[in-house]
Amino acid sequence: MADENGRIGQGKAKPPVIDSLRQPPHGIGLHALGGRRGFAIAIGLITAFALGYLAAVLTLP
Repeated sequence: MADENGRIGQGKAKPPVIDSLRQPPHGIGLHALGGRRGFAIAIGLITAFALGYLAAVLTLP
């Protein structure tokens, strides 16, 4: 059972079976998209808020 160094079960250990380390995105928000799509959506939101801000500021007397 024990080897010459007194370790038990060292030869019987099996590595864990990992099917896939890559998981599909889950959740809500830009962090769930990632890549170019997330970047494009972030730029689009920034542009939309900036245009809305400018429209609100320019229409005030």
